[in-house]
Amino acid sequence: NITDYEFLSFEEFEEKSRDPDASFLYQAAVSFEKDRTRARYTFLCLSMGGDVISLDDLKDLANIPLSYYGLDADHYAYKLGVMVRFLQDHIRLITKHPEFVTQNVYRHYNENMADVRGKTLYLVKDEVESSIASEVMIRQIYPYHVRLVDREKIKELIMSGDEDAVILHKVGPEGKNLNARVYKILIGAADGKFYYYSFHKVTNKKPDAFLADDLKKITRAGQ
Repeated sequence: NITDYEFLSFEEFEEKSRDPDASFLYQAAVSFEKDRTRARYTFLCLSMGGDVISLDDLKDLANIPLSYYGLDADHYAYKLGVMVRFLQDHIRLITKHPEFVTQNVYRHYNENMADVRGKTLYLVKDEVESSIASEVMIRQIYPYHVRLVDREKIKELIMSGDEDAVILHKVGPEGKNLNARVYKILIGAADGKFYYYSFHKVTNKKPDAFLADDLKKITRAGQ
């Protein structure tokens, strides 16, 4: 709702992307130059148009990891509306505070971390570190409202716009790549507000999951 919008085919996009007054929301494969694992991810990208040679040259405004590259879109498609809500507010934020752009801007949202404790935290069991994969074990670290649910429940929370719900968006290699990044984002199911943003690399001690250490950070926030 920041600007008018229209849907384009890829062929139309190639031509329209030269317009410096237009912005574009699209999915792209992303890898990191210094990452020896050559891991690739699918990101949701928001960029400005311009006279550039390729898509990679467009000026990024913001991007969010959606999945490890190659995963079926069903794995994340139901979260796209929430991600767009976040991006809209994010653009408003960096427009008002351009100094955030020179920092790791998403870490700014960790200032909201303590607010999770006033909501209900919903986690998908197979996205949580096995040592804490029950509500009883989680509450030993995080003594607040938390539920372990399946992905269908997460979809329901998003579709109903549950203002009390904070959900986990976890992006990792799904067992395909040691040392690849695992992104962990806690996001409001109704408003797309980010409460927590972090990532780690998969090791023998740090699996492809939301970790006990993540819960400890949220429990200690603001204390």
